[in-house]
Amino acid sequence: MIETELLGLLGILRELVSKKGELDKSYFENFIQPTWESFEKIHELYKTSFREYTNFIQKDDAQVDTLLEMIRRDFIYSQDLRVQLKNLAQIIPSSKFKTKERSLSDFLVALGDYFDVLKHIRSSEKATNNSIKTQKGKAQKIEISAIKNGYITGVNQAMGTAYLEISRKKQGHRKDQITELLDTIMNDLQVHYGRVAGCYFVLKQDLLT
Repeated sequence: MIETELLGLLGILRELVSKKGELDKSYFENFIQPTWESFEKIHELYKTSFREYTNFIQKDDAQVDTLLEMIRRDFIYSQDLRVQLKNLAQIIPSSKFKTKERSLSDFLVALGDYFDVLKHIRSSEKATNNSIKTQKGKAQKIEISAIKNGYITGVNQAMGTAYLEISRKKQGHRKDQITELLDTIMNDLQVHYGRVAGCYFVLKQDLLT
C-alpha cells in the first residue's frame, strides 16, 4: 500500500517537473529570446553606424554638419527597432514561479542601463576633470515596473547621445576629439552589451536547465 502511494506521488512529481519545464521553455521562447534578438539587432546596427561615423570624420574634407546629418538620419531610420525592443521588454510577465525574479530583474536593468549612454558619457567627462567621483561599481536598484513603464525609452541612446554631444562641442573641437567621443560611446556600448549578455545567459540557464 505504501509503495503504491509512493509510486503515485513520484508520478505526480514527475508530471509537475515536466510541466514546469514546458512552462519555462515557453516563457523563454515567447518573451526572453525575442527581446534578446531585438537587442542584438540594435547593437549590431550601432557597431556598423559608429564605424561609419568614425571613418567619415577622419577624412580630410569631412564636415561636422554632414556627420550630424548622417547621425540624425540613422536615428530616424532605427527608431522602429528601439520601439520594438521597448514594447517587448514591457510585456515580459513576472518570472515568479518560473525562475528567480532576480535573474529577470538583472536582465531588464542591464537593458535599461545599456541605453542610458548620456549618463555614462557625462559621468566619464566629469571624472576626467576630477569634478566628481565615478559611480562605477556602485549598485543600482531599479524596479522592474519602472523599466516596463518606459525606462527603455530610446531617448538617451547611442545615436541621440552622439548627436547631442557633437552639437554641443562642435565649435572649436578638432576631428580627433570627435573621434574620441565616438570611440568612447562605442566602448561604453560594448561594455554594457557584455553585461546584458551575461544576464541573458544566466536567465536562459535558470529557465532551460
